[in-house]
Amino acid sequence: MNRELRNIESIRPRTEIIGFLTLFDIIFIVLILGVAYLIRGIVYPPFELIFLIGTAINILFLLKPSKNNPGKSHIAMMYLMIRRFVSGSHQPVKSIDVREYTS
Repeated sequence: MNRELRNIESIRPRTEIIGFLTLFDIIFIVLILGVAYLIRGIVYPPFELIFLIGTAINILFLLKPSKNNPGKSHIAMMYLMIRRFVSGSHQPVKSIDVREYTS
């Protein structure tokens, strides 16, 4: 029984601090909210608080694990899609020609 483990990443547990958030996620939230606080002046003054709350809700959604790919967050999936689009390795959507399948 000389077997070796090849996928070590799947064995390491994620250290979740609050719900699904890790320490890196919390630091990321604080940085994004700090940037949002700095640029809140470009928003109409009565809506500054709503802007900050909306930013917090959006960043929490982006850090939440995806239902379609439970191992990745929404922001990681967005990054993968954008990287695939920029590299040109994506397949464009092709419409189906009905005449192609009729005999």
